[in-house]
Formats: sequence, structure tokens, C-alpha cells
Amino acid sequence: MSKNQPRERAEQLAALAAKHLEGRGERAPLSVVDQLVYSLIARRAGPAGAAKIVRLLQEAFVDWNELRVSAAHQVARAMGDDRPWALEVAQQMKDVLTELFCVRHNVALGTFKEMTPAQARNFLQSLPHVDRAVAGDVLLLSLGMPSLPFHETTARVFFRLGLTPDDRTIQSNQRAAEHFFEPGLLLAVHLYLSECVFDLCDAEAAKCPECPLKEHCDPHLRPSGRKKGHETS
Repeated sequence: MSKNQPRERAEQLAALAAKHLEGRGERAPLSVVDQLVYSLIARRAGPAGAAKIVRLLQEAFVDWNELRVSAAHQVARAMGDDRPWALEVAQQMKDVLTELFCVRHNVALGTFKEMTPAQARNFLQSLPHVDRAVAGDVLLLSLGMPSLPFHETTARVFFRLGLTPDDRTIQSNQRAAEHFFEPGLLLAVHLYLSECVFDLCDAEAAKCPECPLKEHCDPHLRPSGRKKGHETS
């Protein structure tokens, strides 16, 4: 790979992302609590699955506070009994909402207007079950702060594009990936990857022929083989 090739691939990705979002109106951000709930579910169900489950939960409970005080098995049932991880994720959501209630005395949480990105990230990662990637979701998608959410699939895509040295979700790889884009492009890049690429870029069974980035990534770059779900902050 030439010295300029990673930069060229990043520019191609940015162009595809901008074209994908062309003509869309301004995106209405989710509230911090809505995004936390969505991201905790998406870790197991993926973006499309998480959107469906969130709708089911909103139909089953008046608000997130009602979910917080409900039994975990009731929350899991509302998510769908066919999901073996539903009880675990239900408890994670309850834990996060309970912590927010104890810290802020209100699960609505309020705003982060007076916090720097670092302060907001530290606060979010102090919550149970909220790792660096989920905190990144909230920073970018709810608070509009320039931070690329760096989930396992994100790390895998950037590695296969040759933009990071490996596919780990560590902070240095996140910063290396962010370095290729202007801060204002991070949202477009993340939304494009979430909507068009993530479901195709599987760790072991990637659907490369269907991927819009197939001409830009190196098919010989394989995952490092770490256990699924393991992340390093």
C-alpha cells in the first residue's frame, strides 16, 4: 500500500458518506437516555434490530422510569422471548437507568452543555455497562460532539480499509481513524457505515460482494481473532 493510499481511501469513504446523506433533512438527535438504551441493545441486536426492540419497549412501558422499576424478566419479555440475551440486556438497561436516577435524581438526565467532551465521556463511562463505544454513540449522536463511536464492527471496517494497524477497539485506533476526517464529517461517516456496511462486514463471514466498500478495502486483512464482545477502553 502506497503512503497516500490510506488517505485516498478515507477520502473515498467520506465522499460516499456525503452522497448517501445528500438531500436528507437535519437529523433530530435522540435524547441521551434514548441513545443509551438503543446502544445497549444494538451491541447484541445490531442497528436495525435495536430500533425494532426500542419501539417494542416504548409500546410496553409508559417511559424509561417505568422500565427501570419493572422486573428484568418483564422487560425481557417485552423485548421478545426468542432472544437468549434479552434478560441480560434488560438488567443492563435497568442498572444504567437506576444509576442515572441515583446520580441525577431523574432518568431524563438533562443536558451536558457545561461539560467538555472528555468530561461527558468520563461521566458516561462511569455508568454501569457503558463502554467507550457506547459513550461514543451518545457523544456523537445525542450531544453532537466530534467523536467516532468505535465498536467492534467499526474497528473491523477501518482495519480492512487499511486505516488502522489492527482491528482492536482501543483508543489509539479510534484516534487514528478520526484523524482522517474533519470533525464535521464524523456523523456522516458513522451513519453511512451503520446503514450500509456494518451488517455486511461480519468477522468471519463478510458479504464482500454486496459491500459498497468492496473496491476500497483489502479482502486479505482478516480480524485478529479475539473473542467476540471483548473491547479495550
